[in-house]
Amino acid sequence: LYDGDPAGIKAATRGMDMILQEGMHVKIALIPDRDDPDSYLKKVGTEAFQKFLNEQSVDFIMFRIAVEMEGIQNEPLKKAQVASEIVRSISKIPDPIQRAVYLRETSYKTGIDEPSLIDSCNRFLQEDRRIRSFRMQKDALERDREVLADLTTKGNVAPKQNTASDTSDTFQEKDLCRVLMLFGD
Repeated sequence: LYDGDPAGIKAATRGMDMILQEGMHVKIALIPDRDDPDSYLKKVGTEAFQKFLNEQSVDFIMFRIAVEMEGIQNEPLKKAQVASEIVRSISKIPDPIQRAVYLRETSYKTGIDEPSLIDSCNRFLQEDRRIRSFRMQKDALERDREVLADLTTKGNVAPKQNTASDTSDTFQEKDLCRVLMLFGD
């Protein structure tokens, strides 16, 4: 529930990607008459307020398409930018069937061909996978670094003896080298 003014509409879109990512079905209702949810509830009462919610709540993605595409039909670059932002939100939805339905609806409502929207969605999904993979690798390397630093400070990693016959590194030294290379130290 948000105020029906432009600030309320902007607030409604902020943070929704995280909610969509959790698989939640989001509906939105804008409070009329420049009221906030509390003042509107007090003005109309609980029963009328519940009726308002039942009749006026709309799917978040469909709301976003309607609001953000309004008045930009003759501005191709703005239309493409808004559609891209909407597709980015759709890409957060974990269920592929739901994503497909939203992409089809977005295509219909925006006039942008569905294959282009699907391609864009797939690029966002790949980007998100790369980011998650990078973060997991970074976290693992950080843990490795902490373990190696702890072992080194406790004296459990002996410095390598430089002898002519010694051609292999110890496990800890290889691990440390891998950590240092990836972190650029």
